[in-house]
Amino acid sequence: MAHVSMETLESRQVFVLTKAEYYRRMTGNSLVN
Repeated sequence: MAHVSMETLESRQVFVLTKAEYYRRMTGNSLVN
């Protein structure tokens, strides 16, 4: 059970990091343009 929850936490963290990177690129592109 703990292993499954750890995987869920990791995948959720990766999703959040990807989302943050996406927003940072969007804001960076809009600032450059």
